Amino acid sequence: MCQFFAPHTTRQCAEIRAEEIIKKHQANYCDWFKPRPGAFDSRAQAKVTSAKTKLDSMFGAAAPPADSEDPARTAVDSIFKNDKPS
Repeated sequence: MCQFFAPHTTRQCAEIRAEEIIKKHQANYCDWFKPRPGAFDSRAQAKVTSAKTKLDSMFGAAAPPADSEDPARTAVDSIFKNDKPS
C-alpha cells in the first residue's frame, strides 16, 4: 500500500534511505511510508473477482454454494453461544 513498494527490488522498497523491514508479517513502522493513491480501487477489485470467476469456470473449480455455512461464523457462534438456561 506504500507508493515506494517495489516488488522487483531486493528490499522491496524504491526509497534507498529507508530501513529494510525484515518481519513484514508483524507490526512495523517506516518513516518513508506514503499511502499509494488508489491502493483500494473497487474497480480493480471487481476486475480481479471477474477474472478469478472466469478462471474457475474454465478449469472446473466450482464456486462455493451461496447457502453454505461460513466456518468462521460457526466458530464464533460456538465460542460465544449462550449456555445459560432460560
